[in-house]
Amino acid sequence: RSLTMELSFLTPVVLCILITETVERFAYFGFRAVLVLYFINSLGYGEETAIALYAYVTCLAYASPMLGAFLADAHLGRYQTILWFGWMYAIGLAILTVGAFTEDDLQLQRVLSFSGLFLICMGTGGIKPCVSAFGADQVAAMEKDRAAENQLAEVAPENTESEKVRAFFASFYFCINLGAVTSISIIPIVKYHYGYGAAFMLPSIFIVLAMLTFLSKRKEYVHHIPGEDGTSLSATFSLTIWLIRKDLARNLWIARICPCIIPKRSPIGEDDPSSNQQLEDAKQVLRVLPIMSMFPIFWMLYDQQSSVWTLQATRMKLHGLQAEQLIIVNPVEIMIFIPLFDRIIYPFMETRLGWNIPHLRRMRWGMFLTAIAFSTSGILETWIQTSADHSVSVFWQLPQITILAVAEIFLSVTGLEFAYSTSPKRLKAVIMGLYLLATAVGDFFGGLLYSSIFQQLNRATVMHICAVLMLLNLVAFCWVGKGWERREEEENANKDLELSALRSLSRKQSKSMH
Repeated sequence: RSLTMELSFLTPVVLCILITETVERFAYFGFRAVLVLYFINSLGYGEETAIALYAYVTCLAYASPMLGAFLADAHLGRYQTILWFGWMYAIGLAILTVGAFTEDDLQLQRVLSFSGLFLICMGTGGIKPCVSAFGADQVAAMEKDRAAENQLAEVAPENTESEKVRAFFASFYFCINLGAVTSISIIPIVKYHYGYGAAFMLPSIFIVLAMLTFLSKRKEYVHHIPGEDGTSLSATFSLTIWLIRKDLARNLWIARICPCIIPKRSPIGEDDPSSNQQLEDAKQVLRVLPIMSMFPIFWMLYDQQSSVWTLQATRMKLHGLQAEQLIIVNPVEIMIFIPLFDRIIYPFMETRLGWNIPHLRRMRWGMFLTAIAFSTSGILETWIQTSADHSVSVFWQLPQITILAVAEIFLSVTGLEFAYSTSPKRLKAVIMGLYLLATAVGDFFGGLLYSSIFQQLNRATVMHICAVLMLLNLVAFCWVGKGWERREEEENANKDLELSALRSLSRKQSKSMH
């Protein structure tokens, strides 16, 4: 394929969305890069408390997308949700900036800081699940229009559309990391020379620029209209709960202990014309939930880069760098690895080695590499603790950061694509919200551990415990993944039978006509 064909999805509208995401991520990663040190140096918290607070803030930032996703899919639509929550995001950053400048009154500074952080977390909740789905909608609509123009609608170019959507998500993830690289490069330097107030002011300016960029193409977007198919999102969720209770009730032991779990009747009537659609949506959500439930442990570990690993760097020889700056290696490597894996490594594995590397297999590799990364971090922590202060070079963090970056390619990038491709059309933002909710659950779990059990343990021991947790999670994921693959094989077999029956019927009709 030519480069022109590969980049044909980059229309002005799609480029506008990618630029918006890049600038918004600059704002997000910018304030987050210095947040754990802000808690310690300006707000007066201890290290373990600062790590826990950082985890809780990240938890809220990734839990709120469920609200944004629900509003997008049921009421406002993706465009309006991004718009209104984006401005809430900007107000929150402005309040956080004011709080950082209020250094004379610690209590007021804490109130302003956490009020701003709350609005930031709620604002980003409206953006996170919608921007990626909104951009993919533009790509999918563009491909359908091109197919219609070329009179290829009957051929149904699903492979082309799938490739373009996959390319969009790769570009989308590249933009996330481009925003992270630039902000992590600049914000710690601004903080060092001008203080935390100036460090937070820059992201405030950039989120306003992001919203203005997004608004610039408002008349050209393809919009998802909530409820345009006549179905009820709340009824779909009720059906999902009903199906979960129905599955649990099949276990006689559970039904005997808790008879209230047995569902009485379907929450929607059989005469409802949209009942079949709602039931299929609910079944699809139910299928995806076990896979999504395997992500929290990864995110609990992954988000320690900006907290635990940053504090680890403060006790190392920095060679003139700021402690927060080394985490720039992760997004830089991601930007290099995404095209490397997408264009060279994955095709080589599939064509030359004959390896089938579906989504779930890549995720397993990612979980295993995550465990290796944290075991490596534990070994480094032991070395730091047994050496003189600031004698171990900070560049010894590079192996653990690089291993985790490769794990992110296998698990996070693949997971984002998996979440979109397996979700019903009208529930894409909700499924994206569930994907992000996994991060919230992981960070909440991390906050609980660091504010309780981990406070009493050596930091090196904590790193090794995290590695063990990831390996246990991998075992559970393998079991859940086999169930998904078995159902997928059954569905493909049924589709093949239906196709064979249709072909046989077609041949019979053809013979009868002759």
